[in-house]
Amino acid sequence: MYKKWASGYQFVAVQVFTLLMLVLLLNMLLSLFYFYKDEELKKTNPIVQKYGREALRSVYPSYSDQEQDVLLTETWTRKQQYESFTGFKEAAFQGKYLNVHPAGFRMGWEQGPWPLDSQFVNVFVFGGSTTFGYGVADSETLPSHLQRAFQKIDPKIRCYNFGRGFYYSVQERALFEKLLLEGARPDVVVFVDGLNEYAQPEPEFVEQTQALFDQKPGTLFQYWFQGLSISRLARSLRYRLLGISPELPEPKYSCHADSIQVVHQRYWQNRKMIEAVAKQAAIPSVFVWQPISCFNYTPKDVYFLTAQEAKDCYPGCGYGQMSQEWKKSADQFNSLWLADIQQSRSANRYVDKVHYTAAFHSEIADSLVSGLSKMGVLNLLKK
Repeated sequence: MYKKWASGYQFVAVQVFTLLMLVLLLNMLLSLFYFYKDEELKKTNPIVQKYGREALRSVYPSYSDQEQDVLLTETWTRKQQYESFTGFKEAAFQGKYLNVHPAGFRMGWEQGPWPLDSQFVNVFVFGGSTTFGYGVADSETLPSHLQRAFQKIDPKIRCYNFGRGFYYSVQERALFEKLLLEGARPDVVVFVDGLNEYAQPEPEFVEQTQALFDQKPGTLFQYWFQGLSISRLARSLRYRLLGISPELPEPKYSCHADSIQVVHQRYWQNRKMIEAVAKQAAIPSVFVWQPISCFNYTPKDVYFLTAQEAKDCYPGCGYGQMSQEWKKSADQFNSLWLADIQQSRSANRYVDKVHYTAAFHSEIADSLVSGLSKMGVLNLLKK
């Protein structure tokens, strides 16, 4: 009887061991496959695959197809990096068209030094991915164009691009305070907002952070298992065979007036807190409400945002209401409404559904400088 049980146990053990070895071998082979695939993706322009070459040629007239591929690959294959206080930042990066300083700002035209040099007039520009300049080169971003315009006024002015993907007023406030605490004191701060106020009810990656803090049974194992190549294969097969996407569904938003008002109240409250901190530090603060592709804009060529998508665009729901609030609540001495600057003008101003062309960055910068001049802020920039 004992020999029978031992023989049975040995048979099962051999089968289980063989199965485990086969799974490990399969995972190793898949790891090599996905390593090669991921390396190739790093060289792939994801935007041309989504919208086509004709669309890109229309908005990148001075770029060859190869240059477009390099620029957009550098834009979209980077990752965010953990940062205390704010949650995350754009990771340090060195590329041909896109460079991010380890301090968390994007390099720009005639970039100033870090740490700050008090001989310069230092201007910090905060915002989301549109301010960072997704889809354009370092020298083509809004802060870079501001730098050019400011240098005509005073060659000692230096702009720092603290725009970051997914950021909105909550994280911009946190970043401003963090920089002050670290001793980086600018002479003027500019906050460019609008789009992400509606797109980010909570900071990006909050679900992942919450799951780690909750420490639910199996959470760490789940993250470990999701990283295995065999798990990636399983998710891919599930998507292809059952249509179940591995991506989380997009959150649903409401255009109801009450829901929009919650977003706006959060913005105004964040703005008040930023103004209070800036006033205490004797730093002039300027607030800009940015243009977006689904408000007062009808493009000549519908490459990126269709008419139906523009109609259903959630941020567009709030812009009309915000325009009324801006007139009532915004201080005319530090507020600039730029959401209408593209009205009745059909030239292509976006390189995808939300991000600006280099020419539009320049146009926004010119409008901003004109507004700053009327506010009297430019006089404060002169040393």
